[in-house]
Amino acid sequence: MSVNSQAQGVFIVSASCVFPSGPRLTLADSAVRLPMALFRKHPFWVDRCGHRPTVSCFPADASPPDTTRDMAENIFGGSRWAELATAALKDLALTLQSPNAAPSTHTEPTPCALWLVLPDASTPGVPRDVVTAINAAVNTPELRSRWQVQHGTLIRGGHTAGLLALEQAQAFLQSKTAIEPKLAVVLAVDCPLTPERLDLLQQQNLLQGAHQRVRGESRGNPYGRIPGEGAAAVALSEIPIDAIAKLTRNSTDQQKSTPKTWSARYLEDAKRTSAVSAEPLYRPWSQLLGVGTAQEEITWAVTQAQSKPCLGLGLTQAVFNALDQAAQNSHHLIADNKPPQITTITTDMNGEPYRGDELGFTLLRLAQQSSRPLSPAMPKLHEAWQRRTPVLASGDMGSASAIAHTALAAFDLHRQGIAATSHPATCHLVLSSSDDPLRGAVVLGALPTQSFI
Repeated sequence: MSVNSQAQGVFIVSASCVFPSGPRLTLADSAVRLPMALFRKHPFWVDRCGHRPTVSCFPADASPPDTTRDMAENIFGGSRWAELATAALKDLALTLQSPNAAPSTHTEPTPCALWLVLPDASTPGVPRDVVTAINAAVNTPELRSRWQVQHGTLIRGGHTAGLLALEQAQAFLQSKTAIEPKLAVVLAVDCPLTPERLDLLQQQNLLQGAHQRVRGESRGNPYGRIPGEGAAAVALSEIPIDAIAKLTRNSTDQQKSTPKTWSARYLEDAKRTSAVSAEPLYRPWSQLLGVGTAQEEITWAVTQAQSKPCLGLGLTQAVFNALDQAAQNSHHLIADNKPPQITTITTDMNGEPYRGDELGFTLLRLAQQSSRPLSPAMPKLHEAWQRRTPVLASGDMGSASAIAHTALAAFDLHRQGIAATSHPATCHLVLSSSDDPLRGAVVLGALPTQSFI
């Protein structure tokens, strides 16, 4: 397998994820794999029948004020969002490592470009001071000692908005003018637990467990989502493909080598020291092979107004857009003319029949494409692919969903340490639907030889 020395790739080099049953990435990954949820009743909001719905919520340890309005502002205001963002950035700093240094406390802040993803400002219940609160948190001495934000971009939208930020971060790293910084961070935060957000979900019949009167009886909604608060972040860096191959090959050789004399070890250390300048700045986890977005005409609102099923055309187009990019970026993963195969698919299924229809049609088209691939390099769906559904552990994280699921997928590849020399190479597909028309998909690939653990 030859590798073009001039080829560059965008790699995920660190990630973080924070939600109640997974307050940091390693625990979040365990919670999703089990799955294990720490759902609880909402601390104060009640539905039209007086029942408190089930949500994914951190304990509300603040002393209850006298009124519900004061309670909402105190518990789920801008300071709550800032705490979630702080936890995600701290976790991200801990998982960011250099290949040439042992994990340790950063002595100097890491320069980066930052994309912040939040719900639309017009979304009911989103604090007006959320941007100010998060900006103040990023500029605290604790975070400034870890991160030096040189560029900042705000992206607002629904569940899939994080993938727009991911596309922009990828383009930023690949642009010729982006010399510094060499790291792009996408941070997404959402806390859909305010009374206004829950009122809206209840009106739309999208809140799971919300009660209403039916023929004189109180009945809970068996469908819909369990809203959950959380934050997630991914760090991206552009790295030469040959540098990844050399770095991972050295790691593999060290694991397989037999004990050597002190002179042989000395010569190897000298060679390794001379090659430090050619090694990447950060330890890669997985390659960002493709990010695709598209628009869906038949949204949930259309299905309710016109009784039309969602055929998943927008999500399908987003998947194929991501796969087209992956076909161009995965040539180094092809061995014996076998393209990479998608072994895992992460979905944002959240208990809504609408998304079930959308996902079903999308996967059917993906399976058909895999039997007749448009190009030899396009990743195909493995016959024994597995599905991951993070919302079973985290609840529906709103605008933080897409980045949270991408972070978990990247860590899954990093944790497994799958070798691309196995035939074929492994890919992970992340699907993202939304209440608005935007749809998205991400394709992540394993490292060229062997990943790090």
